Amino acid sequence: MFAICRQLKITASDGKRYNTDCLNEKGLRQLLFVLPLKSNKRATIIWLDVLLKRRSSTYDHGMNFAIGSSECHLVINQIQKRNELILELYIDNSKELFHQLYEHKSEIETDLGFELDWRELPEKKASRILITKKVNFNNRNKWQEQFDWLIEKTLKMRAAFKKYL
Repeated sequence: MFAICRQLKITASDGKRYNTDCLNEKGLRQLLFVLPLKSNKRATIIWLDVLLKRRSSTYDHGMNFAIGSSECHLVINQIQKRNELILELYIDNSKELFHQLYEHKSEIETDLGFELDWRELPEKKASRILITKKVNFNNRNKWQEQFDWLIEKTLKMRAAFKKYL
């Protein structure tokens, strides 16, 4: 295990600058994974930033994207401990919205072409509707495949849920 505790100033190929204060091995892997997603010039990647109106991102918590409602947003997370990518509709504080969407569960999943994990989380304020993918973050040769999976699923989820918001 190592740590880089100097401020790193990284300029991506699109000219955007990313600053960090201290990175350990996990943080560096996250940074290396997220930078291509943020700076790749492909139209599908730019679509994520522009059309989805990226709300915010950190290297620890992934990327948040607006979906047309103040009550929810799409989130892309990477969970390194479990080697998982997670794409979810995060509903901040509205069990009513969760139930409204759940009433259309079969139509939404039919539109998507895959099943979702519907988590009401009754003891919490938030609810989550998600899909996960097992990955190997250490294998850079698989990163493009992982980006493509995220883009495809994000596009589909945005279109499917937007009808009911």
